Amino acid sequence: MVQTLIVAYETIDDNKYRKFAIDTFYWFLGKNSLNQEVYNDLTGGCHDGFGEHSLNMNQGAESIISYLLARLSIDSKEMNFLFDNEKANPDLIF
Repeated sequence: MVQTLIVAYETIDDNKYRKFAIDTFYWFLGKNSLNQEVYNDLTGGCHDGFGEHSLNMNQGAESIISYLLARLSIDSKEMNFLFDNEKANPDLIF
């Protein structure tokens, strides 16, 4: 999803897609309905998702690949610049 939103931003040049891409990436880091991190930066694991009330404790390869692809997309040269600018003003991120 992050990659799709970045392509939309680059193609249409509408900042709402940049914001959507960054917001979508933050889903992995706890900006989700459970306010829990799906990606674990201590172990490098990534939960498979979550149910209505809790994280799914499974951590499969597909989940970490999804996180890494999203992270690589956000960390690309242009997006990293935009991401750093938004860190300075959190109101732009959420």
